[in-house]
Amino acid sequence: MHAITSRSLCLAIAATLSPLAMASPVDSVIPLPAEVTELNGALALNANTKISGPAKEAQQLLDGITALTGLKPSITRDQAAINLVLAADSSLGPEAYTLEVTTAGANITASTPTGLFYGTQTLLQMIDPTGNNAWEIPAAKINDAPRFPWRGLMLDEARHFQGKDFVLALLDNMAARKMNKFHWHLTDDEGWRIEIKAYPKLTEIGAWRGNGTPMPNVKWRAKQGSDKGPKYGGFYTQEEIKEIVAYATERHIEVIPEIDMPGHVTAITTAYPETLPTIDPTIKRKSKESGNKSRPLAELAEIPTAYRSNALSVVNEKNYEMIEQIVKEVTSLFPSKYYHLGGDEVHTTLWEHSPEHIAYMEKQGMTEFFQLQNMFMLRMEKLLKKYGRTMVGWNEIMKGGQLSKDTVVMAWLGINPGIKAAQAGHPTIMAVSPHNYFDMIYPGQGERKGNSWAGPIDSKRAYEWNPLFESQLTPEQSKLILGVHACVWSEFVPDPQDASYKFWPRACSTAEVAWSPQSKRDWSNFRDRLGKHLKYFDINGTYYRVAPPRFTLHKGRVTITPAFDNLTTKYSIDGSDPKNGKVYQGESLTAEAAKNIKAITIAGNGNPSILVDQATRDVLGKFRLHAKKLSVTTKTDVSATLDAPGSWQVILKQTKGTTPSTITKVTLLANDAPLVTQDANAPLGPNKEASVTLDVPKVEQGTTYTLQVTLERPQSKQKIKSMGEITFDTL
Repeated sequence: MHAITSRSLCLAIAATLSPLAMASPVDSVIPLPAEVTELNGALALNANTKISGPAKEAQQLLDGITALTGLKPSITRDQAAINLVLAADSSLGPEAYTLEVTTAGANITASTPTGLFYGTQTLLQMIDPTGNNAWEIPAAKINDAPRFPWRGLMLDEARHFQGKDFVLALLDNMAARKMNKFHWHLTDDEGWRIEIKAYPKLTEIGAWRGNGTPMPNVKWRAKQGSDKGPKYGGFYTQEEIKEIVAYATERHIEVIPEIDMPGHVTAITTAYPETLPTIDPTIKRKSKESGNKSRPLAELAEIPTAYRSNALSVVNEKNYEMIEQIVKEVTSLFPSKYYHLGGDEVHTTLWEHSPEHIAYMEKQGMTEFFQLQNMFMLRMEKLLKKYGRTMVGWNEIMKGGQLSKDTVVMAWLGINPGIKAAQAGHPTIMAVSPHNYFDMIYPGQGERKGNSWAGPIDSKRAYEWNPLFESQLTPEQSKLILGVHACVWSEFVPDPQDASYKFWPRACSTAEVAWSPQSKRDWSNFRDRLGKHLKYFDINGTYYRVAPPRFTLHKGRVTITPAFDNLTTKYSIDGSDPKNGKVYQGESLTAEAAKNIKAITIAGNGNPSILVDQATRDVLGKFRLHAKKLSVTTKTDVSATLDAPGSWQVILKQTKGTTPSTITKVTLLANDAPLVTQDANAPLGPNKEASVTLDVPKVEQGTTYTLQVTLERPQSKQKIKSMGEITFDTL
């Protein structure tokens, strides 16, 4: 936990927690332990409590208890109320531990200091207030070990620099949730954030942008034209890097640097233009590679600083001398066995217009420009092995040729690249964007700015997936899935508060996906624990996204569903600020009374959620227009919703894409036989609803009712990506 020792804050937080018997001793623990047995009673925790065990781990536990409760236990060499035991037990893996709490005491046993540390993190999250500034730990027996050895977060500081204090706080929050890999994206087109003594211009020039700097604007942040906005940037000195790495090591976190090459290198090529390829605009060699990211040279206003269209020369030997010096300095700062080289989104325009690259390809018999990237990656593998490191790269590094089997592939473009990497024999990290890219916006109107191409993503979407695809992988290939990785790219993350908002609480989902057994994971259970777990962010001062409540419209009434049962939901029905409104206590409202409703969630720290003011119906099904068909028919089971005869509305809302369509027919099937059919002409378009009314003559128990909806679209030369949601409700 991030160190907060203010006793008044601890007491204030405790006052917000109801001192009642918990249904489970791990009701606020994330990630969920592998095995939990509830015992009777609890261990009282007070200022006289003593801790014994290895000095470092005992002190870390003491500091954690003080931060959470304000109590200051003491450390002893004798048997104590809380005992930390290092045991030579071959049944305990390197990160495993056992924890037993009884009314007489607590014992944490592990075979390594890492296991002991993780046991203390579980113990800290089990501490409950009992009232009158008293605390206890519920009795339980826990056997725990991680599902995956790799449980990571990535922070991109190239786009926006967050600073040392933020990174240290992030490491604290990672450690509390047993996350053990911090992937630090330190270089990209927009900035170079690590001091390299042999090449000082990398930070003198490459770490700054805005007025008075040669670094280019980027399309998503700065003003365009001659005024680039205020000077902005920063970097880490080597001494600061060492301090942060040591801080992480104390918390059993491995820090993995990413130095992105051979693309995403505008910071390098602006500081040292001689690293660019030699260009002849009059020549161009085309590539047949379908994934080739090429642009017309005329589009590049300034080749040395062209955004997203630059790449290092990979045939200039002087560049390899520079790269080796960078590798030498970086590896001296980061003891991790891994070195992330990026390798994603390499745009080949400059290579295509480079006589030296074309000549090299002809000499080597190459036909595709990604073969140049593969050649570069193979050289990097050898160089990194020289310095005792294993290369990690994004899934594009697999293009153009074979790599060493020990090179780690980080799959981001989707699940399939991860499956293919494991099938090819590579250790693989699942950082798949639809579940793990937390720069994506949260769902809902009024949310903070963010990317959306793989989103929106909330804690539920980050939680409800399985990184292992046993049906497509052999047992040996499944072992190559090392773990799970969540990423925050900082194009739309201008400051530490926003970065923290993007990470938390979504990264709690990642922590549990990576640690807890798949068979034990359940969204409803996790959601309940997450609501209680948020108090730890309140205590350590972490800024996080507060989930808003939801309005559900059904049968003419509006019901509010709180984001979390233990947090306060407030609402108003007269259009006024809900902060001054009523506390929701389970009532439902007529749709007419709720037409001006507004509601928010209030977190334990007093921070509100975004305001919501629109009721939604439960989504029963989805539809998607077909690229090759002008007409599609979808089927949706509505048996659980259809409970009485009468007039029912079939409502479709297009949530993605711009291709219009029309609802032409709706049929309600009873046990696959048509019960009622309604022809229609209901147009549907972007963010637009269309409805069709069905008069249902009868409803019988035990019957399966299915909605069959036919949609037709006009012919279009554009890509067909339109999709949406289907709801069903009474009038």
